Amino acid sequence: MRPLRRQMRSRPRGITLIEVLFAIAILGMIAGLVYSSFVPTLEITQEVNAQRALYRRARVIFQRMESEFRGAFLGIYPASNRRNCELDLRDCPFFFVGEDNGSLDEVTFTSLAGRPASRRLQADQIWLHYYADKDESGQMILYREERPIHNGDFDDTVPIKTPLFHNVDRFNLRYIERGTTNDYVDEWDSTRGLDETETNHLPRAVEISIRYTDELEHEGEFITIVEIPASEPLEEEETTQQ
Repeated sequence: MRPLRRQMRSRPRGITLIEVLFAIAILGMIAGLVYSSFVPTLEITQEVNAQRALYRRARVIFQRMESEFRGAFLGIYPASNRRNCELDLRDCPFFFVGEDNGSLDEVTFTSLAGRPASRRLQADQIWLHYYADKDESGQMILYREERPIHNGDFDDTVPIKTPLFHNVDRFNLRYIERGTTNDYVDEWDSTRGLDETETNHLPRAVEISIRYTDELEHEGEFITIVEIPASEPLEEEETTQQ
């Protein structure tokens, strides 16, 4: 008879230190790969969201500016206002003056606040002033000033001043002359024909170019062209109607 062999059960072997270190190294590599792929994706997502917010804000402001430029108009107004204009343009309700100040221009005009151009003025006539200036911290801001007009003249309210863009390094305006050509000029002054025989006129369109940097150091640059339907001045009797 063959001798019986004792059946031995294999004892479980413990995990060695080398195997533990090897497993930790593999987990670290996997975590590093996940992190290296996740962080750029997160940064790209944040960048895209920031750019969207930048363009969304700019689009809202540009839409308002386009509406106001599109509603620009001139008026033939009473002699009393005409004399005020000769003394100070800020006392002149109806005019369009764009000044070329290098990369930071300035424009002042009267608008129907986005309503369709009409030969009969509405009650929402406003005097507008767009310009760039430094705040207390030295940051260049693009401002919008608004002043209501009633019965062909200013009321007693103080102009409402609103900051639009911060860290502005360009606010450039160019004006397209009336006619069939697309000639641009850097300045526009409707007061040059301000007498009893000459009439004022508006540009056919305005090119608006703005460049600024937001608080997250994202730079935005926006350009648009706005056509102005009402290029002829409104008659004096119409400016006094409401």
